Amino acid sequence: MYLLCLSDEGNVSGPSVECGVSSVARVSSVGNDVIDGLVANVNEVNFSGYIVCSISLWHKRLAHTNVKNIEKMQTKGMLKYDSKDFEKCETCVKSKFTKKPFPSVKRNTSLLELIHSDICELNGILTRGGKRYFITFCDDFSRYLHVYLLRSKDEAFDAFKRYKAEVENQLERHIKILRSDRGGEYFNQEFDTFCEENGIKHERTSPYTPQQNGLAERTNRTLCEMVNCMLNQSGQPNNLWGEALLTACYVHNRITSRVIPTSPYELWKGRKPNLDYLKVWGVLLIIGLPILSEPNWEHELIRVYLLDMHKIARVTDY
Repeated sequence: MYLLCLSDEGNVSGPSVECGVSSVARVSSVGNDVIDGLVANVNEVNFSGYIVCSISLWHKRLAHTNVKNIEKMQTKGMLKYDSKDFEKCETCVKSKFTKKPFPSVKRNTSLLELIHSDICELNGILTRGGKRYFITFCDDFSRYLHVYLLRSKDEAFDAFKRYKAEVENQLERHIKILRSDRGGEYFNQEFDTFCEENGIKHERTSPYTPQQNGLAERTNRTLCEMVNCMLNQSGQPNNLWGEALLTACYVHNRITSRVIPTSPYELWKGRKPNLDYLKVWGVLLIIGLPILSEPNWEHELIRVYLLDMHKIARVTDY
């Protein structure tokens, strides 16, 4: 197999076994790419249109490696080239294109200034109540979290109205900004009209850029990890993920993180949470119920599993 070379006159020549063979390259006067080849009988070749192994040619030979690496290899005597002129390689620009990292953003300084929201599905498993999805609303300042179970994504708008009514009534503040992705559950006329009428600015992420809603994405991932751990440890069936999720949300609001110096509960409520009554989710409990018909109020012992701890905690943690 021979590597051919194009002469100045446009003729193609190959190597000769009777003369010396040298590796050269030719740059076309009309701006064509560098042609790598072998030329026979070097003494008869007009080198006015040729350069010996340019840095651009070595760049292509070495699989588009960094130019600094090629220069370093020349100083070590590993290769030689005469021309140091190197234009930006379009192939490298197209093939090595990467997104720039997203810079960190500052947290808001008060409650309900910015709410992050996202919808998630947990392995496509239905809860006992027929719920498939859950939607989260996370306050940017406190990181306090609310979770609602949904049968379908169409219920997202109703969940937001419930969330808005609850938090604005409790805090006597108004939601200023809602940030979400561009999912159809957020991207409809009814949702937009409601936000406009209530003075809420609805920020949506750019297409194919989930990083702009990173807090909500990360929050949902954390909740799913907590739910998986709770189900695996307790041995409860997977269709109880809804109860586990609500408990995970309750616990999440009462633990510290590296982002905030205290718990979300303390920033939201203004007092430290009480954790003395917390039990392991899904454990077997024996409860004694009084039998009112008996004269001595004897107790009937029943066995139950602790699944709705968030409901019990609401009564205890007033």
